[in-house]
Amino acid sequence: MRVLAIRGQNLTSLAGEFEVDFESEPLASAGIFAITGPTGAGKSTLLDAVCLALFNHVPRLASAARGQVGAAGGETLSADDPRALLRHRAGEGFAEVDFIGLDRGRYRARWYVKRARLRSDGALQLVQQTFTNLDTGEVYGGTRTETLNAIRSKVGLTAQQFGRAVMLAQGDFNAFIEADSNTRAELLEKLTGTDLYARLGVAARAKADRLREALNAIEMRIAAQNGLDDIQRAEAEDRLSKASGEHEAAKGVLAARERDRNWHARAGELAVRVEVAEQARGAAELRRSEAEPRRVDMANRRVAFSIVPAWQAAADANAKVTATQLRISELDREAVAARGRETEALAIDCVAAEKLRLAELDRERERPHLEAARALDARIAELGAKLTPLTATREAAAGDVEASAAHLATATAERDEATAGRTLLADWLDANKSRSPLLARRDDLAADLIEHADLSERAGTLQAEAGTLVTRLSEAHVSMVEAEKSANATREALTTAEESGRIARVALPTLDAAADAETERDRLTGVEPCLLSFERAATELGRQSDAIDADRAELGRIDAQLSASNERKGEIDAASPVLGARHAEATRAGALSAAASGDAAERLRAELVAGEPCPVCGGTDHAVEALAGLIHGRATEDAHRVANLAAEIAALGYERAVLLDRIGQDGTRRAAVTVRIEKGEKAVSTAADVRDALLTKLQEALGPCAINVAIGPQAIRAKVTSRLRVVEERRAGFLRAREDEKRTSAALDAARTTSLEAVEQERVARQTVRDLETEAGRNAERLGDAGKRLEQVAAGLDAALNPLFDWRTDTTAVATLNDLVGVWLEKTREMAAIDAGLPGLGKAASDAEIDHGREAARLEGAVKAERACGDERNTLIGERAPMLGRETVETVADRIVKTVEAASTEREAARIACDGARSAAAAAQARHGQAIKSLELEEADAATRTRTFEAELVARQVSLELVERAAADGASALDAEAKALAEIDRAAVVAETELRSRVEDRDAHAATEAPAVQREALEEALREAVTAEAAARAELSDAEFVIRQDDRARDATAALRLTLEQERTVAHPWFQLDVLIGDATGNKFRKYAQGLTLERLLLHANARLEELKPRYSLERAPGGEMMVQVVDNDMAGEIRGLPNLSGGERFLVSLALALGLSEMSTGQGLRVESLFIDEGFGALDSASLGQAIGVLEQLHATGRRVGVISHIDDVKERIAVKIAVTPASNGSSAIEVQSE
Repeated sequence: MRVLAIRGQNLTSLAGEFEVDFESEPLASAGIFAITGPTGAGKSTLLDAVCLALFNHVPRLASAARGQVGAAGGETLSADDPRALLRHRAGEGFAEVDFIGLDRGRYRARWYVKRARLRSDGALQLVQQTFTNLDTGEVYGGTRTETLNAIRSKVGLTAQQFGRAVMLAQGDFNAFIEADSNTRAELLEKLTGTDLYARLGVAARAKADRLREALNAIEMRIAAQNGLDDIQRAEAEDRLSKASGEHEAAKGVLAARERDRNWHARAGELAVRVEVAEQARGAAELRRSEAEPRRVDMANRRVAFSIVPAWQAAADANAKVTATQLRISELDREAVAARGRETEALAIDCVAAEKLRLAELDRERERPHLEAARALDARIAELGAKLTPLTATREAAAGDVEASAAHLATATAERDEATAGRTLLADWLDANKSRSPLLARRDDLAADLIEHADLSERAGTLQAEAGTLVTRLSEAHVSMVEAEKSANATREALTTAEESGRIARVALPTLDAAADAETERDRLTGVEPCLLSFERAATELGRQSDAIDADRAELGRIDAQLSASNERKGEIDAASPVLGARHAEATRAGALSAAASGDAAERLRAELVAGEPCPVCGGTDHAVEALAGLIHGRATEDAHRVANLAAEIAALGYERAVLLDRIGQDGTRRAAVTVRIEKGEKAVSTAADVRDALLTKLQEALGPCAINVAIGPQAIRAKVTSRLRVVEERRAGFLRAREDEKRTSAALDAARTTSLEAVEQERVARQTVRDLETEAGRNAERLGDAGKRLEQVAAGLDAALNPLFDWRTDTTAVATLNDLVGVWLEKTREMAAIDAGLPGLGKAASDAEIDHGREAARLEGAVKAERACGDERNTLIGERAPMLGRETVETVADRIVKTVEAASTEREAARIACDGARSAAAAAQARHGQAIKSLELEEADAATRTRTFEAELVARQVSLELVERAAADGASALDAEAKALAEIDRAAVVAETELRSRVEDRDAHAATEAPAVQREALEEALREAVTAEAAARAELSDAEFVIRQDDRARDATAALRLTLEQERTVAHPWFQLDVLIGDATGNKFRKYAQGLTLERLLLHANARLEELKPRYSLERAPGGEMMVQVVDNDMAGEIRGLPNLSGGERFLVSLALALGLSEMSTGQGLRVESLFIDEGFGALDSASLGQAIGVLEQLHATGRRVGVISHIDDVKERIAVKIAVTPASNGSSAIEVQSE
């Protein structure tokens, strides 16, 4: 991974946009470069920008204390929110990094944040993260999480790994070299991120403790199960058996009483049905007799309906005559109107002809005037075209004159302004010439000011630390004494706990004894489920047998009902053909009677003449009156007979359908009962097999218990209960012994942990006292060095700055110095610029004056030419104005043409309208004559049809009102009436059939066996049976509840035992893991893992030392887990301690350790080509610093670019290429790449 460029905007002190391009010179060819600047200038912000763009994460914020930061009442952020790096009052900011990834591709990662509407007081918005492939332009990711994952896949490092591999904490490793074992362990955890192992050790102990508590809870739940013993169980089962028998007996009595109630209810219901059927038959007969007048009326309406066509024809003919008369009146009015329109059209035609003549005369009169006006218009247009370019020339000349005048004024003003400005600058420079010497020494004086501030702050800090160290040392002595007392007390407690544990282990039962007890208990508890299953199977076998007997009785009753229904159906089938033949005979006779009384026969009889032969039979004695009466009576009688027979047939058909439905239902019920019987027989067989199988299973369960099944259920339960009580007592003793052992074991573990912690606290307290004493001595030395340097720097600043300003009281002394020098530089540059530009400004003013005179002369000539052309054009316009009423030639000519054309069009339209009106009048007169002829023919036809209809009325002896009513009702009304009368007859037959069926049902029910209890005493007997059954059911429910509760308790106990064994199996690996790595503080696994981590770190560090300085190698010292020693290979493997190294050697070792950590963090297959080393050079002397810089330069040969972050002057002088971060005004800083 190689960083190519860093860019950003508005990040903390770096205001505005900034860029550091490592591909441009001088950085491109520099193997080592320095990032320099005073403390607080913003050097670390460059590295923050890298972390923001790649990970949306800043390591120094992640280590901040938790909480909120921000102004009271204003916007607040969490202390580790990376948006806090946005510069105060900035509307937006970004961080951007270009780099080469794992696949050697070029990528750009960008982090961006803004405030609402980009306002300085707007609310902070969410961070936007983008990731782009610079080679292909492809954008990776969608959401911020997806984008960060894509970046990580190309970088190959997490944020934490990046911080350890790219930003080398050399200063931390220098502290690592100087620290004691405990501090070194803490630093190693911080640098390598191996605090995970301590957390794993604590987690392993916590997991094991939780599992032990869970197992104890299960055992307590097993002990809390409150089931019945064997004697109580046997008593409960006896109670259940007795309650079941009593309940069955009560159910039988209740069922008998319910059957008695149903018999009486059925008898009452059938009696009511017979009564209802008799009432229905009476009502049907009454409706039949009441319908007789309707039958007579229907016959008369049929006769009247037969002459409705003649009535309708006469009415239609008369209506047609009336319509024709109305049409003749309308045609007469139309003819009169047509003649009036003809007269109007002739008058309009005359007027239009006169208008056309006048328009043509006007056209000839205006022709000479139009020709004269057209000639003048052409000359005026010619002069107008000539005037346009002359006007444009004049306007252009005027614009040039105006522009030249403005240019002359501007040039003159610039020359005068420059002259006055030079005079003022010369005066200021002469008055402030004392600032000139500051220009050469500005950087050195600014550095001294910053160093003075740093040294003052450091001296104050060291003084405060000295006081703090005294207090801490006193507290450490007190803590050490208390830790010694606590350690002695815990050792005594551990001895006591070990003795108690030994006694508890001796009291534990053997595994075989506990297993035997569990096995015997399981065998005994397994007997009861088998016994209950066998008893339930026997009960189920009896219930199935009773159900089959009930179904067989029901099958006998259904067969009897089917036989009676089939017998009645046979009677109906025998009677139906006879009735059908009688109905056919009556229908034929009725047809003959109807034919004799029909319209044709009536007309034939009406035409017979007394004494003349009949055209049908030839007889001369006609007796028409007597014959007509006989025929009409016979027809009515035949119609009644046909209707009665049809109703009787319909009633028998309905009864037969009812019987078929009943037969079908009984057949379905019989099939269902038969199926139930077959299933019941199979169920009985199955129940018998189940009972036998369960008996065998019960014998198998009793065999290992040495109990004979022949002694009966009660005796079996008594034996099992007795033996279970003995086994449970043995198990309770085992559990108590196991609990005692667990309790003492837990107490022993706690005592050991407490003892180890107390011993560790004692060691830590002693080491803390030693460390504080050493630190106090070092602090005194550092305080003296800082005081001496502070005096030297202050003396130099007094000599240089006191004549100009009081630098000691000025809180922004560096900014004041920069302002003084900056203003002097700015004034000097302004003076030089004015001197260089003043001659040019004078020449520009002279040239502008000459140009202005030339443009004024050109404008005067253009004005004269334009005025001459305009005068001639205005004269012609005056001559043309009075002509044609000030209208254009085209307008007048067009108006004359349109007037003539309109008059001609109007004349032609009037002529056409006149011809049309004349034709319309002739056509109207012709239609009127034709209508009169049609009226005469229609009146003759209407008279003929009226006479025919009146003759029909007289012949049929029917009134006109009856015919009109028949016509209004129509044929559908006659058919509906006939259908309604037939329905009345059918209903009477159906009611008679229904009555016979209900009487038969009542008689059949009365023939069955009467109940033992009469109706009067039935209700009381039924209440007693219900009460007895409810009491028996309640007793049975209570007994079953007791058994169910005990079953649940036994099932729960078995399930808990199974769960306990499963949980023990699951917990076993965790208990073993707890023994290996677990403890309450995590120290056991932490120390082991830290030893391995230190060995791996030393392995990588030695590989780097082999490249940089092969004389030295590092190894773990045998005297302690965190002790490290140096092997001097040039001195035959001489061993040296880390504190004995010189400053340069210590830097070399710490750098090797930092590079080793970098290799550990990146893993295999990833090479980091950009490294940044933080502050760590302040304590080196000149020689050691030279050696360190040389070592860093050697890293360039391995393909790495190294950036050194420092504010030390010697470092800046020794490294040629620098990224300088320089403070400016308003708390901002500027970035500049410098090269010497």
